[in-house]
Amino acid sequence: MTNLLVTEDIVLVENVYKQYQMFKGVRMRHAVQEALKFMREQSKRKANPEQRFVLKDVSFRMKQGETLGLIGHNGSGKTTLMRLLAGVSLPTQGRIRVVGRVQPLLSLGAGFHNELTGRQNIYLNCTLMGLDISQTKDRIEQIIAFADIGDYIDVPVKRYSSGMLSRVGFAAAVHMNAEIVLIDEVMAVGDYSFNVKSTAAIREYIKHGTVVLVSHDVNTMERICERVIWLDHGEVRADGQATQVLHDYTQSQQRKVVAASPIVPPPAEATVQPTAPTADRVMVNRDRFDLDVTIQKVSVLNREGEDKNEFAFDDVLLIRAEIEFAMPKADVRITVGIVDIDTKAVITLCDNQLLKSSGSLHGRVEVEARFPNLKLRPRNYGVRVGIADLNALKPLDVWTDVSPRFYFTGERHIPEQHLFQPQIDLIFTPGVSMKYINSNAPQDTAPPVAALETSPKA
Repeated sequence: MTNLLVTEDIVLVENVYKQYQMFKGVRMRHAVQEALKFMREQSKRKANPEQRFVLKDVSFRMKQGETLGLIGHNGSGKTTLMRLLAGVSLPTQGRIRVVGRVQPLLSLGAGFHNELTGRQNIYLNCTLMGLDISQTKDRIEQIIAFADIGDYIDVPVKRYSSGMLSRVGFAAAVHMNAEIVLIDEVMAVGDYSFNVKSTAAIREYIKHGTVVLVSHDVNTMERICERVIWLDHGEVRADGQATQVLHDYTQSQQRKVVAASPIVPPPAEATVQPTAPTADRVMVNRDRFDLDVTIQKVSVLNREGEDKNEFAFDDVLLIRAEIEFAMPKADVRITVGIVDIDTKAVITLCDNQLLKSSGSLHGRVEVEARFPNLKLRPRNYGVRVGIADLNALKPLDVWTDVSPRFYFTGERHIPEQHLFQPQIDLIFTPGVSMKYINSNAPQDTAPPVAALETSPKA
């Protein structure tokens, strides 16, 4: 057994197993016999075929101020692990050590007494958290103001709607100044305005507290957490930097979708094709307007031209697109850009208008877009490729990734930074370039030499 105990760790989970007894049902007249049988088996420590492990050999540790996300399919053991951290349940085997006051947001409003008013339940909740009367009075008005349910604060909670109960429960939880907060799928509570306020409160808490977050919302977890543990059928599948683990998890889930959704062939006539997986198992949205033009394949490469899906701040990234022109096409604009999977915004873009002449394109044409010294935040990204007729001012074929194709690693970004969606035609990134890399393309289209490597440092 490995020894993970370190003095500065605020949370220690060491070789933890959790097992639940599965009962098929017991008649009352057999209750005594069944109870005696259960005690005999427990004393002999026999393995019962009707038992199953919800958690299997789970180990990790956290330091003060760390933000950890737990992700996995339904039934993977996330909520069970949160209950163990909260002290609501005990492990079957292994040990858990938590230092400091824990505030679980596992079920908002849980523990509230139906006959007591919201105000009285807040007082009760503060007392249960170990606050004295003076500490409670210092924050009672803050909690009531945050909940913002008006005069209903003095109405018994049995009269509350689920949204009102969530408001009071969340407001009480985030004002306890606990050292550790456990959040299980309760980020989106109440209406829109309260959801914004509750998310901001969690982000403010992250600055000085330790957080464990369970959510199926990959985008929310990517924005908030610096580290993620992926649980799969009770076992730790991955534990590491949030962007990388979430990318691997998303790809794993995507493979299941692909298995259930075979590749959709090109349509028989110009149409907007439903979202479908490609041969490289990335979900893509295709908008086809001209059957003579088809984007066949998209690849992401490093500066050496090798397939890669992991990049770091200031790396060079290449995107290659194979396009089939069934008939010669003149005055065609080809755009290749990087898309943020979360917001669907086009982050940066380049096109063949940077070249000397686009000429007439026919047959298989392969283009390579080069993005030097990319300064992207650690998260998941995709690719957008567009083909348009410059004369008719209309699109011919548009390829947009809707699931992650690659990701950037690095230190977690500042939560206050926001990404504003730009207009595609107004995007400009210094140093980007495009070139044709096969013989079917025009031969007089070499990109400007100065555009290949130059990129001012930010």
